[in-house]
This record gives sequence, structure tokens and C-alpha cells, in this order.
Amino acid sequence: MNEGNLIPLSKRTQREKRKIQRKGNQAFKRNMKKKKNVGDVVRDVLHAKIKIPQIEKMVNKMDIYEGEEDKNNLLALIISVFVEGIKKGDSKILKDLIELAGEKPAEKIEITSKDSTILEIQEYLLSKRRTNKK
Repeated sequence: MNEGNLIPLSKRTQREKRKIQRKGNQAFKRNMKKKKNVGDVVRDVLHAKIKIPQIEKMVNKMDIYEGEEDKNNLLALIISVFVEGIKKGDSKILKDLIELAGEKPAEKIEITSKDSTILEIQEYLLSKRRTNKK
């Protein structure tokens, strides 16, 4: 490429600048569509139709959404986690599933000390939130 043929944007007209910028923006959008982030890929996999016969057989045994065509990998994953929790008797797995379903009862926090300051109460509540997120 000949360096003499390059004209900087600062020496171009507004119309030329907009045209060049529009082309750059369109190229950027095309590239962004090609690049999917990990979250998008995981969602695509989870919501894809089940393609593995053994997993489809396991899902069909559960008689969930019987006759429906939209059984997906997310359903298969949840069923397999549920079955594993039942087999192992792992209450943590089952508690996690219950929490995901939104069935977890709200936690009640009681503060009985009368001499606690508001700051101590706020610190206590913050520490409870931090431990719940982990």
C-alpha cells in the first residue's frame, strides 16, 4: 500500500468521515455476531434439543412434558442432577435444586441484643449476605 494515498480523517469532509465510520461500525457488528461469549454458548447448548439417545431415554423415563418436542439439554441436566442427589442422598444438591426453583423459604434474622448499634447490625447483615452468596 502506498503511504502517500492515505488521507487522515482529520483532512476529510464530514460526509467522507461518516461514510468511513459507518463501514467500520458495520464491520464491527459483523465480527461481534461471529464472536459469542461463553454465556451465549452455554445457553445455546442448554436450550438445544437433546441429541444423545441415552440421555433422551433417561428424560423420557421421567415422563416430564410427555409428548412435547421441546425437551432440551437443560431439562436433561436438571434431571441428572436430581437423580444423582437422590442416589447419593446428597441434601446439598437437592437444596440447590429447590433454591433454583424459587421454593427456598426466606431466612429470618433476629437480633436480640438491645445494646447493639446500628453499625454492628449493618455489619452482621452484610456478613450474612456474603456467606449466602458463596
